[in-house]
Amino acid sequence: MTEAEWPAWDHPHPLLIFLRGPVDEPRPSSSFNAVGGALYPGPGEHVSPHKLVRFMAACASRLEATPFDEPFRGVLDTFLRYAADEADRPEYAEAGLRLQAAVALGHVDALPASVDATGWAPDPFGASSFAVGVAWMTAHHRARDTVAVLRAAATEDDLFEWGFGGPPDPHWQAVVAEELRDGRVAPRGRRQPLPPPPGGPSVADGGRAGAGAPR
Repeated sequence: MTEAEWPAWDHPHPLLIFLRGPVDEPRPSSSFNAVGGALYPGPGEHVSPHKLVRFMAACASRLEATPFDEPFRGVLDTFLRYAADEADRPEYAEAGLRLQAAVALGHVDALPASVDATGWAPDPFGASSFAVGVAWMTAHHRARDTVAVLRAAATEDDLFEWGFGGPPDPHWQAVVAEELRDGRVAPRGRRQPLPPPPGGPSVADGGRAGAGAPR
């Protein structure tokens, strides 16, 4: 991928594939297949875990305005503090355990738990999975009325199929596409995209620093 090709992508997945770097054979048995190809677990060649945590936090902070109940709200707040070095890992892990317990008891929808970052490693694979989870959560909230109409008539096979690409609702699909396009930027009113490939523009020369810039 070249610097010229970098901004053409409107989805973070191919950018994270590049930041992951080449994967030697034998490749891991698990992979995340989406736009741009397969992304495998493992450390990124062109990105640090710290920067990926910051990218995940930028995605997560897009959920701050969504009215979720506890304990997901507690996990979100703790994760954002953890990413800002204001909470330690044990505190964050404890919040994640409370969320998982609530899901097991049926007190919380499993969908919010899917973006609990304690379940993802700070590598490109985890960051892409997390970004997609945030987009799905946002779409479920914003398109909940139209999705509810589809769900009322859906079969078990339909619901199983939705687990791969989401419900066939134009509004839901449009929200996911919008969120993933904006998943390259941080919220809070400040654009902060994933960085260009190594050798691209730096902060000092007018470029924009993002989640994958060297720490």
